[in-house]
Formats: sequence, C-alpha cells, structure tokens
Amino acid sequence: NVMTFSVGTSGAMRISTAKPMIPKSPSTWCYLSPKGWLSGAATAGCCNCIDWFVEHVAAGKTDYSQLEQGEDEILDTPIFLPFLFGERCPGWNDKRGGGFAGLKAGHDIKDMYRGVQQGILFNLYHCYRLLTEVAGEPEKIKLSGGILHSRVWTQMCADIFGKEMEIDQSKQSSLMGAVILAREIIGDLKDISDYEPSVKAAVRPDMARNERYRKQFERYLQMYTSMEQE
Repeated sequence: NVMTFSVGTSGAMRISTAKPMIPKSPSTWCYLSPKGWLSGAATAGCCNCIDWFVEHVAAGKTDYSQLEQGEDEILDTPIFLPFLFGERCPGWNDKRGGGFAGLKAGHDIKDMYRGVQQGILFNLYHCYRLLTEVAGEPEKIKLSGGILHSRVWTQMCADIFGKEMEIDQSKQSSLMGAVILAREIIGDLKDISDYEPSVKAAVRPDMARNERYRKQFERYLQMYTSMEQE
C-alpha cells in the first residue's frame, strides 16, 4: 500500500498489492515483481512536454527560470492535453495527439506554461483515479523525478491529488530499489521490507486549491472525451 510516483521524462505510478489487480477495461496494468504484485499506470508526456514548450513555444520570449518565477495561482488557464508523444495510460492510443484547448486572447506565455504543468498532472491524476479503483488508496505516496526541480509544480501535484507527497533523501529511487534487492540476495538484508528509505521532506496539499483544481480537472476530462470521440 505504498505508491511510488515518478514524474520525469515520462510518468509512472506503482502500488504494491497482495494479489493481481486487473481493471475491467484496459487502462492500468499489473505485473509480478521479484517480491510480489505491482499495479500501475504510465504516461508518455511529462517533462518532455515541458521541454517542448520551453524550446518551441516560449523560445525567444522567455526562459525556464522566468516561467518558474512567481507563486501566483493560475487557474484560468487553457486546457493542455499532454499527448504530444501519443497516449499510454489510460487510453492506450499511440495515435492520439496533444495540444491546447480553450485558448483565449487574454492568455499569455505563463498561462500556457501553467496549463502544460496542470495538463500533465491531470493525465496522471486520471490514471490515479482508475488505478485506485482496482488497487485501493495508498497509505503513502513517494514522489520523485524532474518535477522536484520545480517547487511550484511539486506543490501543484500535492494540491491536485489532494494527498501528501513524500520526497525521499535519495534522488535515484529506481536505482536504489535495485541496490536493495541485491543486498537481500547477498544476505546483507534479511528482507527488502527491512529497508526504510530516509525521507527528506513531505509536501502537504492545500485543500482549498484542491477543490478548485477538481473543477479544472472536470474541464480537462470533457476535452479529453470530446477529442477521443473525434
């Protein structure tokens, strides 16, 4: 019941379960790990969408450091569907395209950038809702990946999910997992469950913002569904 949640070039979330958890319709996945069952979901567009925006949309107008400035909460943003590289979960549609919807003349570069950040997390939250329907709510979520370079985006993640996000001391969660498995094999650990990673920080959600993001997420789902029908 511990979920690992990586927002890097692509996105992935995995939760350990006592038995296989298979959804009624294709959306999430499940496989047998060396120590039990893992249910999860993966998305194709995360920090690669951020790179695309900075390099191709904001190029010459501003840079990443300027886009990241400011703590202002921007909710009146265009909806961004982060499927520039096709869709993995939940729709498994390699041909799906991405882009902005609801773009208005009053929106500027920063509105669009915040929209990209939100859209990436909305895709992941969409996966999270489907995954937890079959695997249950996690007791804790461990966040990792390039998202941690942005304090604003990390807080946005906690606010959208309405969940506290734990950040471990080690930045290389997948590599550390391989090391712990190796330690068990050579007898340095009796069982991998004996290992407790050091927690660096915990990001707590602002539930007032969570309520507002839920309304924005409903807009996202409407756009997602309407484009699917097209």
